[in-house]
Amino acid sequence: MTGEGEDERQSSARISRERERERERERQNCRRNWSMILSALSPAHTAVAIEPGQPKQMTPTLASPPLNTIKQ
Repeated sequence: MTGEGEDERQSSARISRERERERERERQNCRRNWSMILSALSPAHTAVAIEPGQPKQMTPTLASPPLNTIKQ
C-alpha cells in the first residue's frame, strides 16, 4: 500500500474517533439534562402544605388549569 493510502486510513480513523467522542459528549449532556429535568419534576420538589391536624396536601409547583376551563 502506498504511504498516501495509509495516511488517508489514519486520517479517516482519527475522524471516526473524534465523531464517536462527540457523540459520547452529546449522550452525557442529554443524560445530565434529563436528570435535571426529572429531579425538578420529582415529588421532592413539590410544594407541600401541612397544617396541624390537617391531612397532607400536595400542591404541584408547575400547575396548569384543568383542560375544560381553558377558553377557546
